[in-house]
Amino acid sequence: AAPRASGSDGPGADAAHHLHRDGLCQPVRHGGRPPVLHLPGKGEEEEAERIMGNAFTLLLIFGAAVTAVFLIFQRPILYLFGASDATYPYAEAYMTIYLLGTVFVMIGLGMNPFITSQGFGRTGMMTVGLGAVVNIVLDPVFIFALDMGAALATVIAQGCSAVWVLKFLTGRKAILRLRLRNLALGAGRVKSIVALGLSGFFMNLTNSLVQVVCNATLQAYGGDLYVGVMTIINSLREVFFMPVQGLTPRCRRVIEIAVAEANRLRHSYVGTEHLLMGILREADSAGA
Repeated sequence: AAPRASGSDGPGADAAHHLHRDGLCQPVRHGGRPPVLHLPGKGEEEEAERIMGNAFTLLLIFGAAVTAVFLIFQRPILYLFGASDATYPYAEAYMTIYLLGTVFVMIGLGMNPFITSQGFGRTGMMTVGLGAVVNIVLDPVFIFALDMGAALATVIAQGCSAVWVLKFLTGRKAILRLRLRNLALGAGRVKSIVALGLSGFFMNLTNSLVQVVCNATLQAYGGDLYVGVMTIINSLREVFFMPVQGLTPRCRRVIEIAVAEANRLRHSYVGTEHLLMGILREADSAGA
């Protein structure tokens, strides 16, 4: 029987889809967010919306390009990340379907920071929660009832998150809205977005390169079993680091608000008074 896109992406596919999912969103999600946060404080809401529109367009372009590159070079990429002749058919079956949801991933992960930066932390949390709940519900249906594997369930869940994000950013509740007229790319805005976001991208890229070396070594000396164990360890590591990842964006937001307040008041420094204002204005903080 032909391999199906099972509930596990298998050795190789796990590391590859983490690079595809997280690293390739970084230049846009981290590069577009700071200007969108600071500009409204200067009364430049229209420019903030243009930057957000450009970020959305970049995400669509990156998503299409990544899908094409991964589909064309899927075999060498999966082997590079630790797949073997025995596990490749399963990794390939999963990744082929998963890649069809690349644009959904880009929109869900890439545009969600533009929700939280406007002070709607709970809405941003719902983006992740909605995808997780839909995935958990659909996984047993697609795996056991329909015998189709979990990859399609994952794509549907990502699609739900993307629709949730777009519905909010184009709705009345958003302070800064995603508008059709702001989707045309501007050279200066694109340069600013990419420049600000490159640091996060390179951090994820180096992490992926370490994973490549690690998986290659494990494959050479231990085979699929060792690579599979490392996949499980990496998944557990993500779970344990989630609380830290949840705190860090909120701390960063407080600092960004403090900087914006200092700029608005035309102060040449960021002091405790600005930090206090950042804490008070951070929508979901204890101080608020």
